[in-house]
Amino acid sequence: MQGARQVLDYALQKNTLIDKKAIELLEGRENFTELIDEALSENPSDAVITEERISQLIVRKDTKVSTTLMPSVFVEKGKKRFFRDEYKANYRIMEESDITGKSYSEGKIEDFLAYFRDKFSFLEPMLKKRQGFEPKPLSRIERSAKREIEFIAMVRDKRKSKNGHLLFVLEDMENELPALVLKDDVKLFEKASGIMQDEVLGFKAVKSSNSELVIIKEVIWPDIPARNFKPIKEQLNIACVSDTHVGSKMFLEKEFSKFISWLSGSYGNGKEAEKVSRIKYLTITGDLCDGIGVYPEQIEELAIKDINQQYELFAEFIKQVPESIEVFIIPGNHDAVRRADPQPALGKEFAKELHSLGNIHMLGSPSMVEIEGLKTLLYHGNSMHQINEAVPGMDMKKPNKTMEEMLKRRTLVPTYGLRYPIVPEKKDYLLIREVPDIFITGDMHHNGYSNYKGTLCINAGAWQSTTKLQVQLGHVPTPGISPTIDLQTGKITENLFYQA
Repeated sequence: MQGARQVLDYALQKNTLIDKKAIELLEGRENFTELIDEALSENPSDAVITEERISQLIVRKDTKVSTTLMPSVFVEKGKKRFFRDEYKANYRIMEESDITGKSYSEGKIEDFLAYFRDKFSFLEPMLKKRQGFEPKPLSRIERSAKREIEFIAMVRDKRKSKNGHLLFVLEDMENELPALVLKDDVKLFEKASGIMQDEVLGFKAVKSSNSELVIIKEVIWPDIPARNFKPIKEQLNIACVSDTHVGSKMFLEKEFSKFISWLSGSYGNGKEAEKVSRIKYLTITGDLCDGIGVYPEQIEELAIKDINQQYELFAEFIKQVPESIEVFIIPGNHDAVRRADPQPALGKEFAKELHSLGNIHMLGSPSMVEIEGLKTLLYHGNSMHQINEAVPGMDMKKPNKTMEEMLKRRTLVPTYGLRYPIVPEKKDYLLIREVPDIFITGDMHHNGYSNYKGTLCINAGAWQSTTKLQVQLGHVPTPGISPTIDLQTGKITENLFYQA
């Protein structure tokens, strides 16, 4: 690790000045001398090495992608019709999963009670079905003569005791119970460290002989059943994009234009053209535009400072998607909808043209769409940061692992009231009620893929290059990559349109 003093000394050695914020970006980087040398060689007349210059160099060096660029062979439009043009789309928007037009919460105590009761009432029967698990209500545990007990409860509180054990307050619909996971139970302690407040879990425990506490011996998550991915007969593809951030100075406009042209068949030949011809569906999982006033000093990073103009430009791109491709669009935390989950669809006041097109479907986040018989869950991913902070081993560079944690918990937002707000609806729209065959998110600006118990998990990355905040956090995004899913095989292919 390099300190600020070493960075400053090296700059002085090179007879140059460097500003304080540039030093902050460089300290801790092994290649700080290389970055200073590059800044001087590219701009020898600069009197001071600035934060902006260092930030640009870090972006260039750190933005990594794992696949090759898309071919640049231009194909004249109109020469042939694609397979998708002749194929009739087979999809069903599962309206019951979407909050749009159905938000009735007034934030009253009754709404909060209904929200938590709905969550418990959905997950409790699921846990009761587990083999070898015979839970009893907490009220019956108190009267039971048995030392070994099994029960289902919501986690009301979690903290470390003064002796280093994990102390929980657990509750069901009627009672509450204090419980411990002992630090000496190493494997269970590690597992239980990832338990989040408000989760509904199954527990196997033993009653303490001299206190009201119970000692937890096993934790059971609701989870999804293990099965194989369910392929379809026809070879069809879904293309995925997310976090375009139109209006940002870092929006990759040229690269996104190339992606739209690629969808139209203007780039590539042979196998590439065949793959594109079978793209029948496109998902866009939020942060369509960069928005206005989303974070402090955002205005300095905006190329378009009018929210309506941002959405007008976004619409210009999406209108160019071929009519034979069905497009499913959900909002994110940068979009002009409420910030709290669940988020309704982007309204007509910002997306009038898109609402009028027959192949464009504006949905809420989350939403589920049955595509060719495959249940496809779309969620922007507002809660992913809070899960990463709460669960050991999570990493911004592996968003698919965070998605697996959501599936294990059968909820997109395990805890109420953390980093991002939740609207307490009487129905919890954030529960994963149906087991998805495909689960697609965004938000993390880093592509990631896995198959979790038969569910394909895809984080669709971003079309915004590295921001100053990401540089400060040490996060390396993977912009300009669109994954495609082959529904016949479950194979995921990355298509790269950007190279730093």
